[in-house]
Amino acid sequence: MNETCIIPTSAVLQNLSHVLVCLTAPVYIITCYILVFKCPQFFNRYRTVLLRHIFTCIFMEYFMDIIWQLIVVVPYSSLCSTGVGHQYPVLMFSIVAAGLCATGISIMHMFEYRMNAVTDDSIKVLKNLINGVKYYHYFMMTSCMCLLAASYDHLSDQKSFKAGVERRTIAIQKNFLNSLYLQTAVHVIFISVPLGIFFVSFVIEIPNSAMYMSYILVAMCTQHGSLSTLALLMSNKPLYSVFTKTFLRMKINIRGAETP
Repeated sequence: MNETCIIPTSAVLQNLSHVLVCLTAPVYIITCYILVFKCPQFFNRYRTVLLRHIFTCIFMEYFMDIIWQLIVVVPYSSLCSTGVGHQYPVLMFSIVAAGLCATGISIMHMFEYRMNAVTDDSIKVLKNLINGVKYYHYFMMTSCMCLLAASYDHLSDQKSFKAGVERRTIAIQKNFLNSLYLQTAVHVIFISVPLGIFFVSFVIEIPNSAMYMSYILVAMCTQHGSLSTLALLMSNKPLYSVFTKTFLRMKINIRGAETP
């Protein structure tokens, strides 16, 4: 796990992750701008939850691309750090593990917020059960981080409630929930697929000719945050509406400035 693990390959594959990070940076900038400065009034509290999740994604993406710069060498399935922090590979791995835990916690907070927004105390028992599951995940994540730290040296029913809610409000809540499902699906797919292939490589020998897969899979894992943010921007109707109106207004202003 150091800079000597660099494998000769094409410049395109070597710089794929860097290029994607540059291309997806506007997604973060636009989404954060809309959430901070153009957020609808009814969106204010949920905005904080979303921003916390987005900032976690930003940290993970740039940390993996600049500080860690992971390469998986086949057929040995060894993790190689070639970034700025290549001299501290175990620490880099620990930070990424903590980042993944933080991403999972932020996703749980979004689901918890949506549950509290559309339910009342008639399902108090279910809420308590869900809170118990949440704290169980906190405990498991904390346990995993403690084990990782300890092994550092070795690693070197709601009908009455809903009847009073306007149809528009129900539609908005459904859209928020569907958007959250999509965000979560992006994280699951773009993290679990690379990790799944990585673990499979311990059982099935992958030839050196398939080394290009390493760069593609690392790029997938690196970009899960920006793609999740893009999914939020495109699938959340209030945010998408603000996004289109803002840039349509900018386009009109630019055309007006060009007109003599």
